[in-house]
This record gives sequence, C-alpha cells and structure tokens, in this order.
Amino acid sequence: SWLMNYLHKKTKGKEGNSLIHDVFQGEVQVRLSPANDEARIIESKEKTMLMSLDLPDEPLFKDNLDFIPQVPLFHLLEKFNGEKAFETIAKGGEAREIRRYSLRRIPPYMVFVVKRFRNNNFFIEKNPTIVTFPLKGLDLRDYIHPDCQPANPETKYDLVANVCHDGKPEKGTYKVQVFHQPTAQWYEIHDLRVSPVLPQMVALTESYIQVYQRQDVKSDGTFEEFEMPIPDINTEVETGIAADIEMAPEDLAEAGIIIG
Repeated sequence: SWLMNYLHKKTKGKEGNSLIHDVFQGEVQVRLSPANDEARIIESKEKTMLMSLDLPDEPLFKDNLDFIPQVPLFHLLEKFNGEKAFETIAKGGEAREIRRYSLRRIPPYMVFVVKRFRNNNFFIEKNPTIVTFPLKGLDLRDYIHPDCQPANPETKYDLVANVCHDGKPEKGTYKVQVFHQPTAQWYEIHDLRVSPVLPQMVALTESYIQVYQRQDVKSDGTFEEFEMPIPDINTEVETGIAADIEMAPEDLAEAGIIIG
C-alpha cells in the first residue's frame, strides 16, 4: 500500500484527488457491535485501495504428505458478505467486539491481497493453500451492500495480473503473470525473462496479489463514472460499550482492510 500512497501524494491535484484513487480506491462498510449485545450497532465507512483475504488454517493432520489444500476465491470473499462475523478484542482489551464488512463502492480495478505469510515468535510461516479463482466474470454483486447496488451497476471483473510466490517464505521467488489484451495472451515475468503461459497454469499458482479489471473498462483504459450517488449510512450510537468503540486505522488493517 505504501507504493499506492506514494503515487497518490505525487499525482494528486488541488482538490486532493488523483488517478490512483480514481482507479483503485473503493469503499467498505463496517458494522461494529459489542460481543455481548449484537443489537447495538455502529456503522462506519472506510476508503481502501487493497482488499486482503484470509486463508483458512492448514489441516493439522494430512493423509498424504503431498496433499495441498485448495479453497475457492468465493469462499474468501465471504468476508465481505455483510453477515460473516469477526470477533476481536476491543481497543483497551477490556471487551470483545463483532465486526461485519460489506462493499459500498467497487473501483475500476480491484486489488486482492491473499494473506499467505504469517510471523510467529521464531520464523515466517507460509500457507501453501491454492486459491482457485475465475479468470473472467468474477461477480462481486453478492458482496455489495443492498443499499449501494444501484450505484454499482457493473459488478463483473476479469483478471489482468497475478503475482505468485514459489518456494519457501525466506528463499522463494516472485513471478508476475499479466494478460496482454491486444493479443489475448497471458505472459509470465520472472526477473528479466518473459515467456507465454497457458491460462490453465495461471489458475494453479500460489497467488499472493491479484488485480481484477471491471468489465466496463474500455480497451484504452478509460471508464465511465457512475452518476448515481452512494447513499450515506445511518449511524446509531448508544451509550455504553458500543459508543466507546473506535474504528482506528490499525484495527482495520488487522481485520484486513488497508486504508489508502
């Protein structure tokens, strides 16, 4: 996210907007409630340029040592269906809170970051789970808040770039697979080597970062701005524990929402 923030600062205009925000920035709705009383809800909205996705833990016992678990991308995207609950410790460590996420505005280019690496007290762990994903026609309509769906008429995306990691976490290598639209050909870039790759092989990699292009983006990269405004949220704050919960940027980053 530091690269996007740096480019935004260098290219933003007098009003604070930039091409980076126009292309990559979306909006997420967060519903927050105390764990002991989910009826009390605080709703807020946060702008973000990256969507991080959590992989399920590897199985402790494997029938086959060569077994590599797989999970569909749609399963990871359930994080933003507005119903899946994430329980965390509230700020100050005195209580627990429940958070639910949904999308409010989807950008022309959606960037997913698969949380494949994890630091423990001794070393870096890598989750080798394969994420199965569509190359074309990824539909995000089910993850958009119902009130915001009319303001997001185009919800289908096609994959245009895939960053994958091969090998161990400390000594592995990164490869980038990109779709060349004029020739409808996928290419794999590894250091200075560029070679064609079959679409079927793209879907079998250990994806780390994915870039999806909305289907209404034209071949020259231009896109139309949707005229219908996104409705504002109704924030209801009650006295007590729910009123003391703050949506700090570091809390959102921990939950997988990277603020841009």
